[in-house]
This record gives sequence, C-alpha cells and structure tokens, in this order.
Amino acid sequence: MAKLYLKLENENGQVKEFKKEKIKAYWVKRCLQHSKKIQELEAEGKYDELVDERVNFTCEIFGDKELTPELIYNGLESDELIQTLTDILNITAGNKPADGEPGK
Repeated sequence: MAKLYLKLENENGQVKEFKKEKIKAYWVKRCLQHSKKIQELEAEGKYDELVDERVNFTCEIFGDKELTPELIYNGLESDELIQTLTDILNITAGNKPADGEPGK
C-alpha cells in the first residue's frame, strides 16, 4: 500500500509533518492529468508556473488544509524541492522513489 510522508521545517526549526496513509486509485488518474499539464507548461517555457502546479498538486494529494504552497516553499531547502515533489508524484502513481521515502 502506498503511503506519503512530507516533513517541512521552518526557519525557526519547527517541524511540521504530513502523512497520507492510503492513496486510492483515483489519484493515478489525477497524476496522469497533472503530468499532461506539466508537459504543456514545460513546452511553453513556463517554468515558474510548472513549479507552482507541482506544489499545488502536492497540497491537493495530501488533502490537509494546513498544507499550503507557502508552507512547502518555506519548509524545504532549494535542493530538496524538485526531488520531493517528484517522489510524491511517483509514489502516488504507484512507483517507488529513488531513496525509498519522500520528504526530509
């Protein structure tokens, strides 16, 4: 069974963790729709919108009102952002991340 985990740390060192214990098959369809949107944005060279789309999709997957795009942007280091978003998408689609666990 696929599970998602996201650990975010603010500038004060406070940690907020988000978990999704069950991922229904519906999300595979949403991943495909999301991937199509990402490809379109990439083809148009709209990389800032592409990152926003990926972050918004991550918030949608977790379904937690406390998880906002601002929290993700401020809670991840720059070198963690893309890999974390990719791992979350891959796990949601039924694939395993490279290192076994998304997030910090």
